[in-house]
Amino acid sequence: MRLVPVASASCASANCPTVYVNDEDEDIFVQGYAVVDQRIPTGEVPPGEALVRIPRSVFLAAARGLPAPAQA
Repeated sequence: MRLVPVASASCASANCPTVYVNDEDEDIFVQGYAVVDQRIPTGEVPPGEALVRIPRSVFLAAARGLPAPAQA
C-alpha cells in the first residue's frame, strides 16, 4: 500500500494537514490537527476513531484533485 498525497496545506514544518489516497483500494486518509477542544460538541468519538481538523482549502483542493473512482 502506498499513500499518494492529493492536497496539502502550506506550513513551515514538513508535517502539514494532508489528504492522501491509497493506491490499492482508493480509500482516503486524512492527516490533520487532533481536536482536543472539549467545547466542540461532537458527541462521543468511538475507540479506534479520531476527530481531526484540516483547513477548508485543503479539503476543497482534495475534492477537486481526486481521480474518478475505478469502475467495478
